[in-house]
Amino acid sequence: MNVTTNKRNYVPACLRAPLRFIARGEEGQSFVEFALIVSVMCLLAFVPIDLVRYASLRMALNDATAASLSNVNYESLTNGTYQDNINASLKAAGQGKLNDLHVESIDLGAAGQESYTYRVYSSDKEQEGNFSNRFEDRPSNYSYQTITVRTQCQGRAITPLGALFTGGMDWTITSDSMSRNVYASGYKE
Repeated sequence: MNVTTNKRNYVPACLRAPLRFIARGEEGQSFVEFALIVSVMCLLAFVPIDLVRYASLRMALNDATAASLSNVNYESLTNGTYQDNINASLKAAGQGKLNDLHVESIDLGAAGQESYTYRVYSSDKEQEGNFSNRFEDRPSNYSYQTITVRTQCQGRAITPLGALFTGGMDWTITSDSMSRNVYASGYKE
């Protein structure tokens, strides 16, 4: 028995019909177009991942900076321990979320005084017909000192394509410059 093998049929029989269908008409062309478009769309989907991650890290850094600034009081300013308060609360606020978190700058501004007027109920005006006329204005003021803090942390892009839009694979993220007036003393004439 002489058996000749047909070398032309190297595709398994179960795949011949679907491949013939794809190669026969324009359906094969649409399959190739679909494969190209899906690959480009997948690449473009990685860009928002890094953009959202960068924005999220920056918001967390701003939140940690604001939290650290809220722990400064006048006593720590006069004792010179305000930097320790800021560093301790900054590390507590950013723990587990932010890498290499540190203070970039702390500026202690000049002392100032703010004047304001407050209203006090007066028993001498108790007989006034309109209730709002029973109050009198009194001047007051308070002293404060301004402190400004700016912090930094490190981050890393997940995808090389996203790194093109965020300035590289390694990020140094800087917070907004945040200021706070720290109450120093009450009314002085």
